[in-house]
Amino acid sequence: MHFYLNNILYLSAILCTTSFSFVSCDRSYSNYLTEAADSPELRALSSEYEINLYADSIDALLPFCKVERSMVYSLGDYSFHVNKYSYQGQAVLYREWGTSGEYGSTDKRYYIKDQNVSFLVENSYTPTASKPYSFLKAYFKDGGVFHAKQVNALTKQALSDQDFEDVEFTGFKPANITLFEDALSQQGKFDLTFERIIECSKAKYLIFSNNGFNSYRAPVKVENTDEFIQEITSNPLRYKGEKLDIVWGLSDSNEVIYTNGKLKKRD
Repeated sequence: MHFYLNNILYLSAILCTTSFSFVSCDRSYSNYLTEAADSPELRALSSEYEINLYADSIDALLPFCKVERSMVYSLGDYSFHVNKYSYQGQAVLYREWGTSGEYGSTDKRYYIKDQNVSFLVENSYTPTASKPYSFLKAYFKDGGVFHAKQVNALTKQALSDQDFEDVEFTGFKPANITLFEDALSQQGKFDLTFERIIECSKAKYLIFSNNGFNSYRAPVKVENTDEFIQEITSNPLRYKGEKLDIVWGLSDSNEVIYTNGKLKKRD
């Protein structure tokens, strides 16, 4: 409990806040936090220890964050979706889940400080590798990686029994935050229109794309047919290339599920 509260208070300082709604502080302690926020040592994360502490603080804060979720997008054999976690209007974490089918999967967490990536934690599974499970930590400063370490194992459970080894980090790049934001807001490369509807034995799928070369696609599962879906099903060519304003959610298996929808007016 003390560790949890200490991390929360530390984060409130480095995010330049004076208090949390769920922490009762008197004026003197609020003044202390304000002074701490002005400390260069807290504003800048320059060591592995400081970044680890910051990441622990973010993890403790996640239940109180606003969460935004993207649709599931596919490009070639790679499919992914992104969650964005924000506190008091500031993005503190982007999490990307990706899968390449038989080639494996990855779970990446990008910790954000001052709108820049400060820490990357990646769990990956590559079935063709001799040790298919991998856990990576990469520490960023001034826009680049200054330390990276990794552990590999035969099983996921065995990862915690292995020692980290330093790895070359010249090829590491910060996350493309603009790409994540576009995926979340369905803009840029993710500004998709209706392509077609696929009917299977147990469900229908709305397929969205932008018809460009090497472009993203997004399937949306329709479990229950309403008047809007009936109209789309009966006149798919009429709506091809149109923007559909749909409400959707993510299932426990990270599948996008249709709730309701309507045609979206063009600008």
